[in-house]
Formats: sequence, structure tokens, C-alpha cells
Amino acid sequence: MAIASSTHPLAAPRHHLFWVLHLAGWAAYFALGMLTAVAHGKPGGYWVVPFTAATTGALVTPACAT
Repeated sequence: MAIASSTHPLAAPRHHLFWVLHLAGWAAYFALGMLTAVAHGKPGGYWVVPFTAATTGALVTPACAT
């Protein structure tokens, strides 16, 4: 049975896939930073540190690629 190309997840244009994977990667980086912070007993307001790192990385990385 053939999969219709319009419903296949990799049928999207490559630049759309880049952004989806790019943002998913930085979201995972933030989640890992939060899990690490919880595991090390950091205070509740510590979420700002991994959030700032992930946001900065997500914004700076495309500028470095050109």
C-alpha cells in the first residue's frame, strides 16, 4: 500500500522541516535543563536559566548558519 505524498511527514518543504526540527531540538534542550535542575534540587525560579539558554540558542543558531 503506497503512502500518499501529501500526508507523509517528510513531504513538507525542507525549510519547514528545518524549523520544526530546530525548535524541537531547542525545546528538548530546555526540557533536559529543567530535568537536570530538578534532579540537583535547584529552586523553582531556576527555570529562567535553561529558558534563556535555549531561547538564545534558538535565535542565534540560524544567524550563524548563513
